[in-house]
Amino acid sequence: MKTIAFHSYKGGTGKTFLSVNLAALYAQEGKAVCLLDFDFRAPSLYALFDVKKPAYKLNDFLDGKSELKPTMIEIRTESDWQGKLYVGFADPTTEAMSKLLTRDRRWQMKALRRTSASIKSIGQSLELDYIILDTSPGFEYSSINALLCSDVATIVTTSDKSDIEGTIEMTKGVYKTLERKTGIIMNKVPTGQSSIKISDEMKERLQAHFKLPMIGMIPCHCDILCSPGHTIFIVENKTHPVVENIRKLSEKIQKF
Repeated sequence: MKTIAFHSYKGGTGKTFLSVNLAALYAQEGKAVCLLDFDFRAPSLYALFDVKKPAYKLNDFLDGKSELKPTMIEIRTESDWQGKLYVGFADPTTEAMSKLLTRDRRWQMKALRRTSASIKSIGQSLELDYIILDTSPGFEYSSINALLCSDVATIVTTSDKSDIEGTIEMTKGVYKTLERKTGIIMNKVPTGQSSIKISDEMKERLQAHFKLPMIGMIPCHCDILCSPGHTIFIVENKTHPVVENIRKLSEKIQKF
């Protein structure tokens, strides 16, 4: 089993889009996958999956009111779904979000130990191939905990100057100290074409910029930016060019 955390310096990079669609792609390919919404500051998976939500949320799990499994539900979306996809939901209410932001360091350390042990346990009991954690952007305790519980940290950034500079600072101050395999995904790369080819020279320059390996570069597609965001994109748009980009990303992460 491999645990993959998606993180970013700031919001709007597309990390949730990538984590959801990567999870769906692995499930389509016959893998058993668990996707957990660790973006407690702005949870969004509850709106994406039109299913009856479990009685317990991941907030309850961190509070010790529930085990991890009761926060999850198996998603069934299409007849040719070869694998399995489980999703764990965070509480989207403002009360729950505010409550988590006030938790002290002792509570966070306890939550880290609980998360680490439960991820290993649920991985074994459900025979999972992948656990994917979608985290809050920036320096949030819950995000750092998710990164610490992962085998691979995937950092999503855009070509925006403030995003790049912030990601570089996070690289020096956070990612280097975690001692996890860490790679950069450059998302929403501007291009006037329906697909993009990035030269090896450009990849080398960007890798030198971030001091981390570049594991994916995904072009900007206006139709994705304008999509309503209430379906899994690759399920509804199997022939879209971005599906091939995500497929290449999945292969890179498998070997990472």
